Amino acid sequence: MTLRQVDLVDYIAIAAEITGMDAATIARLPNLSLAESALHAPFAGSSDSPATTHSQMETSGRPG
Repeated sequence: MTLRQVDLVDYIAIAAEITGMDAATIARLPNLSLAESALHAPFAGSSDSPATTHSQMETSGRPG
């Protein structure tokens, strides 16, 4: 499975669509940087692929 990295602009657009709020209002919310960090976390350590998960290591016995 290939994951596409979602950036903060995508996140704000999705949040606006789901909540019905204005995107500009969402962009001004406090702690938006936490959302940005969470969006980048699966891709830490590699620019192209998500990081190896704990369950992947348990299944294969090795990373990746």
